Amino acid sequence: MIMARHEEQLVEVVLPDLRLEAGASVTAPLARMQIMAPPGAVLVDAAARVSGEAARALASGQWVERSGAALDRRRDELSSASVRLDSDLPVVLVVHALTGDMRLGGDGGWWAPLVGPGRPLDPTRAVLLCVNNLGSCYGSAGPADADFPHRDADEEPWAGLEGPGGFDPAAACGAGVRLPATITTWDQARFLLAALDAIRVERPITVAGGSVGGMIALALATLAPDRVDRVLPIAASAAAGAWIQGFNHTARMLVLSDPDSASGGGRGLELARQIAHMTYRAPAGLSERQGRRQAERERWSAGSPYAVQTYLEYQGRKLRRRFHAGAYLAQLDAMDHHDISRRPPGTDAGPWGLARLTMPLTAIGIDSDMLYPAIAMRQVVDALLAHGRPAAYRELRSAHGHDGFLIEWTGMATLLAEALDTAEAR
Repeated sequence: MIMARHEEQLVEVVLPDLRLEAGASVTAPLARMQIMAPPGAVLVDAAARVSGEAARALASGQWVERSGAALDRRRDELSSASVRLDSDLPVVLVVHALTGDMRLGGDGGWWAPLVGPGRPLDPTRAVLLCVNNLGSCYGSAGPADADFPHRDADEEPWAGLEGPGGFDPAAACGAGVRLPATITTWDQARFLLAALDAIRVERPITVAGGSVGGMIALALATLAPDRVDRVLPIAASAAAGAWIQGFNHTARMLVLSDPDSASGGGRGLELARQIAHMTYRAPAGLSERQGRRQAERERWSAGSPYAVQTYLEYQGRKLRRRFHAGAYLAQLDAMDHHDISRRPPGTDAGPWGLARLTMPLTAIGIDSDMLYPAIAMRQVVDALLAHGRPAAYRELRSAHGHDGFLIEWTGMATLLAEALDTAEAR
């Protein structure tokens, strides 16, 4: 039996200057992406490939920090390098979540069990793309880059409030810590559209994403409905509510107050991740995996931590080693400002929001999700059906909460395959 073949390529492209919604500009941003497709479907010049030390660093989970000189050299290398789609196969863009990266499938892929020949995301039958999001730290433009703009480049300074409840993030910053320029999911969607232009993807595509990736997928489909033929948001919402914003505020202030955040991250980032991780899980799943055990003890002892405590410490330290504090702040901003009903500047007149989505949509909620409750996905579908749009809601059953889309491989495989088939049938 001859197995269908595909190839995985890690590439970079340089994009046109990007003016952010809040007013700052990102000069010649780099976009790093993984492309999985049959051999020859995407033509890549050698200079555009990410290989050698850079590829090894990514494989080991290291975030990318680049000086101004290093960025200029790389932009020069990419100025004459080409990455070009050369196939009529369907294109599927998958958008990663908050601290994810562009490694969708293959070794280290965050959705690897769903990617491969015969799986829902089959790189022998489609061109699969995953781009490191704007504002992240794994090769695309973000706060770990020396020339990424800071908050003082925004058009409107932080106003804050006087009296009880008033606060100033800039004043909360530890020594040397600076806020990155504000980014939104509209900015991240525009960044992805520019990346598609750079590799000459001219026909409508499928866009899917979970969590923040689902938010960005909805933003992209709203900005450019003519470029999307189906959209699959998973465990996401049409707007960030007070629940999300409240957790993000606590996380942000922890990161800002830690002077180590100036050099990439310290205890503040660890604690922010611990808080966030609790919102990614659910009581039943956490109890199932951690219970009331005490670490390395068979009997109760006041001097021994509970398993869940060591688990959270491990999660915090793991993120500190692999993610940049400034990038974390940038992603929190994008989450907070997400609202599909809010028209971004520079868009055409006419109806805005979910009413612009004319393509088939399948939304997947998670029954135990506390961060993005399943009702948020139902509400997106209900709104689209009220506009006469083709939309369907499906639900993943999981004891593990929001992270169920990264844990429940059998359930996700079934739902994803159905969503793709349903979209094709329409």
